[in-house]
Amino acid sequence: MRHKALPLAVLVFFLCLSRQPVVAKGWEGPDSIFSLDMSFLTMGLTHGGLGLGFSYEKSLPSHFAVKTAFGHSLLKMEEKWAPSVTFGLAGEYYPFSENLNKLYLSLGSYVDFIGYTDADAIVDSERLFISMLPSIGWKWNILRCVTIDLHGGYKYVFANADTIVYKEYEDYLRRGIQASMSIKINLKYLFRRTNKKQKSNSKK
Repeated sequence: MRHKALPLAVLVFFLCLSRQPVVAKGWEGPDSIFSLDMSFLTMGLTHGGLGLGFSYEKSLPSHFAVKTAFGHSLLKMEEKWAPSVTFGLAGEYYPFSENLNKLYLSLGSYVDFIGYTDADAIVDSERLFISMLPSIGWKWNILRCVTIDLHGGYKYVFANADTIVYKEYEDYLRRGIQASMSIKINLKYLFRRTNKKQKSNSKK
């Protein structure tokens, strides 16, 4: 069912392409990225549900940056909807760029809350998983509103790590070695371009 999220991603990609076809020479990348995280949608769809996630990254002085993330998925478990929520906060360092571009090192902390079905007699405190995720990655800004993010690391759960969960939740927690590629659509840039275009039309 992963293919169900593909048409939306393709549509947004070509919307970006029509608005900004090239990256200006000498441009060092965006200083902030506000984007959709399609992994939560994919996770929801592959388990008979839905999902939505967002992330925001902002460059700081001296090659540093900060990232915050939020995600929510509804997984279908035994004919019941089981909600799961994720919050994340990470510090990043870009040795070769003052913006969000090229090689970066990251150290993040994540809080995952998984909602079991009503039949599970597990207290809320045991449903809360706290983890650390050191990682390394590379950002490639192919357009002003499109960034390809290659990253890998290791997610270590240190709070309630021994709590036994269903396989669906193991997929959600994604412990251990991480390696993935993300296509980030910078919604902030799209909104800014739309507002400028509306203001320009109103002056005519």
